[in-house]
Parts: sequence; structure tokens; C-alpha cells
Amino acid sequence: MTKNIKVVDSFFEQLEKITKPHIEDSIFGKEYIITNPDNSSTVIKRFTFDNKYELCFMKSNGKMNYEYISPNEKIRENIIEIVYYYDGKTKMISQPDNKIYHLKKGDIAIHYTKNCFSGYFEHNNISVISINLYVKKLKNDLNLKTVDKLISEWEAKVENIFKDDKCIIEKANTEIKTLALQVQNVSLKEINDYFEFKSKIIQLFFLILKSNLKSVSTEKYDASVTSEKIKSVISRNSYYKRIM
Repeated sequence: MTKNIKVVDSFFEQLEKITKPHIEDSIFGKEYIITNPDNSSTVIKRFTFDNKYELCFMKSNGKMNYEYISPNEKIRENIIEIVYYYDGKTKMISQPDNKIYHLKKGDIAIHYTKNCFSGYFEHNNISVISINLYVKKLKNDLNLKTVDKLISEWEAKVENIFKDDKCIIEKANTEIKTLALQVQNVSLKEINDYFEFKSKIIQLFFLILKSNLKSVSTEKYDASVTSEKIKSVISRNSYYKRIM
């Protein structure tokens, strides 16, 4: 029987094996504190909302390089992931097609999990927010035929956009940047803060998705880049490990 894998859980399982982070329970979530090979630090804050949305803040003071292996088991969850860059830069090399994606401050990366993403990541002084929406759970929760039809149409549009690309990269407009900063600055101390936080996250997610979403990205393809060359680059000053 095929095992059902949660993609975000898979990422954190691999992260824990590679980096051996110090993990703390925080209000409404967990905090992962990582010491990088160059003695800089990375902090990841993870929040889950009603099992329909998942959010991570990641801030790395220095370089953090690693390889992520998409689960071999079938992924049955349809998840839209949006990543917004507050600061820093990242180079991603997807496998096995060796497509190269560059992200920097003010960029948005959008990924659809039906296109399983394995690859190499080079982070440099990044501060990002990652939002994941579990599409099927949202549809089941709404349970209204008219709304379900709208979401199905929207999902079909998303699938069409991603038929040729694993990742789409766009520049954020002023409205998105303003709301993203508001999300970043919410102080979670009590339950009212939690509901404000959740509301802004949902608003930010759909604001990004409706903002001229199209299959245009800044990725570069270099057919000469081989897996061994990539490993050689990533393995220097990195957590490079292949985890199956």
C-alpha cells in the first residue's frame, strides 16, 4: 500500500537528520535553532493553522546549503507553497532537470507539490516566510457546491500554470510587501494575536496568488551542470547529505 506523505513533515524530518537542531515549543508552534558549519545560526519558526495552512519563518545569519530529497512515496496532498523573501538570496538547482532558480529580496517563489521538487539549495543571509495551503482540506472545510466549483476552477488554473515549471518566481508589488511586513511583525502573545496572525496569512496567500499569476520565472537552464559538479559546490561549507 502506498504511504501518504506530508511534504512539510518530510522537509523537517530531513532537516532534523542533517542539522541536529535544538527544538523548542513556542506559543502556537515550534522553533528550530540550527548552528551552521560556519558557526552562523539559522532559526525556523513553524506554525500550523487548522491543518489547512502551515507557515514557517526562516532566518539565517550566514550560509546554509543542503539537499532536499522529495519522498519516494506518493504525495497525495495537493499543496500550494508560497515563499516571500524579506532579505538575502538563494540559489536552487532542481533535480533531475538541472534547472537553476535565483531568488533575492522582494521575490516570491510559488511551488505546487504535484510537481515533486528535489534539489540543492544555497542560502545566504536569508529571511523568508513560507506559506503552505492544503487545497483538499480547504475544499472539504468549506463544503459548499458553489465555493467548491470556484476552488476547483482555481486549482485547474494553477495546475495549468505549473505544467511546465516546478517553480515560478515573481517580483512582489507594494501591496504584498506591506502585508508581508505586517505578518512578520505580529507579536504572538495571546489568542487575539493568533486570530489576527491567521487572518493576515490567509490574506497574504490569496493576494499573492491573484497578482498576475503566470508561468514566467527567472530560472536559467544549464545543461552542462552535472550532479557531481553540483555536489562538489554544495558540499563545501554545507550540510550536504543525501537522505532517503
